[in-house]
Amino acid sequence: MKKLLSILLAVVMMFSISIIAFAADSTSIEIDKEYTVTLENSTKEYTFVAPEDGAYLISASILYKKDSLGTATVTVDKEGETLSYINLFYWDNTEMDILLDFRCLEDEDVFMATKGSKLTVTAEAGMPEYEPDDVRFPEATFTFKITSANNLREIKIGESYTVKGEEYFIFKPAEDGVIDIWSHQCPSISVMDIDGNAYYGELDSLTGFPADVAFEYEAGKIYGIYVDSGYDEENNPVDSVFHVADATTIQPDVIEIDDITVIWGQDELILADIYPIGSRYNCGELECSIENEKIATVEYDSDLETYVIHGRRPGKTTLTITEPNYGVTQIVEVEVITRTTNFFRTVYAFISGIFSLIFGR
Repeated sequence: MKKLLSILLAVVMMFSISIIAFAADSTSIEIDKEYTVTLENSTKEYTFVAPEDGAYLISASILYKKDSLGTATVTVDKEGETLSYINLFYWDNTEMDILLDFRCLEDEDVFMATKGSKLTVTAEAGMPEYEPDDVRFPEATFTFKITSANNLREIKIGESYTVKGEEYFIFKPAEDGVIDIWSHQCPSISVMDIDGNAYYGELDSLTGFPADVAFEYEAGKIYGIYVDSGYDEENNPVDSVFHVADATTIQPDVIEIDDITVIWGQDELILADIYPIGSRYNCGELECSIENEKIATVEYDSDLETYVIHGRRPGKTTLTITEPNYGVTQIVEVEVITRTTNFFRTVYAFISGIFSLIFGR
């Protein structure tokens, strides 16, 4: 639920993302109480029992030491599934000034939990999963605390909201329904329900499709929403708007599907996406037709619950896909090729990839 960081951060996360619990004992965590941990390439486990249904904020910070290197993680897990992850790190090296800003000394995250659920909170410093001779980090001291987050700004269906930077919201529906949360300005939107299920939406700058999250909700349950705003050229957050809509009122706008290649005598599944995503609750079953059925045919497979194209002879034709309720249509090319042609195309693509890698083309 965090915005993308630098490549250097990604490298640190790659090495430290594995959480291995070595501690045999588990300490119970009290809400609103701060815990200080000092570890050296080791892990300590805690147990947190949620006192009520709702959202919880976990915050953590690491003690910075000059001319040193430090890394720590704090995770919240429910039966092996990660609900929250915080990564803290710094690298202060006076001989490499370029890395002086390579640091994340404090961070926070929100997770959802039901009353009485037992969650495992794991604090880790360094990389205890590696042998000491391979990777070694100095001793690190860091703190963490869990507090209630049920006072977050609450969203309502039919409203729009402005964010600047990262912000968490809460959704408390009074009846069952389906919701669509979307934005052309916010690059990232994610939702977690009270059972720990997560839904994600990302802005696609290439196609122009918005960050879009749609899901079914239940009356009386609580949902946590994370929204990340847009950023200017200097990476400063800017005011960005996202919208909350009843998904049953959203009409399909675009059917997205790539051109299809079928090997002669074989079948190919049709994998089409409809945007906005929330419109899937309000549109009919797609209808498909092939222009030249001597080259290929299409039929619905009830077992697979999708359309299947059969390649009948080499050649090209078109496939028309229509959403019947609103008439949204997409036409793509269907090409049927022989196995020999497919072999040579595969070899050519492989060689082209090697040349691109070597010569950067």
